[in-house]
Amino acid sequence: MRSQSRARDTAVVVHELFTRATREVWIAGYRFDHGAQLLAPLHQGMAQRGVQVRLFALEPGAIHEGAFQGLINAGHMLPL
Repeated sequence: MRSQSRARDTAVVVHELFTRATREVWIAGYRFDHGAQLLAPLHQGMAQRGVQVRLFALEPGAIHEGAFQGLINAGHMLPL
């Protein structure tokens, strides 16, 4: 008898974690495609619950594009 896989889609898990964050979130990656959609629940948490975010991106300029620029402009994130 084989056990059933309990794997979940990464996007679903990340969304759930960002939605439930109450204190602090650390994010690290090379680049973040679809950042606006990915970060929307985290941005809500920052604005509504005071969630603190630390973001580390390895691709030069990745933080200054798209959704990240909105967070920087709003004062929720500091550029490196």
